[in-house]
Amino acid sequence: MNKILGALYLMTAAALWGGSQVFSKYVMAEVHPMTLAFMRFLLAVIVLAIAVFLKNPVRIMKKDILKIAMLGFLGYTISIGSQLVGIRLSSAHQIRYYATP
Repeated sequence: MNKILGALYLMTAAALWGGSQVFSKYVMAEVHPMTLAFMRFLLAVIVLAIAVFLKNPVRIMKKDILKIAMLGFLGYTISIGSQLVGIRLSSAHQIRYYATP
């Protein structure tokens, strides 16, 4: 049962990831890519913070806040922001051949 459930989760994640590029292309006709990246991460921070603090309160030391923020900015915001800018500037043909592993 766990293997079936794991496979379903993987298929769902792959479908959502693949669909997000198409969805992003349509949204970016109205919204700048970096604005979309910001809105995406703001929503993620809110949802994950609520989940983490309700389930298992985490204490973050003040000296670690800057490091965590830098990791988030460099590791995720620039990465996803670059992906969104690339999607906005590319055609579906280019995305299919250059961005799909």
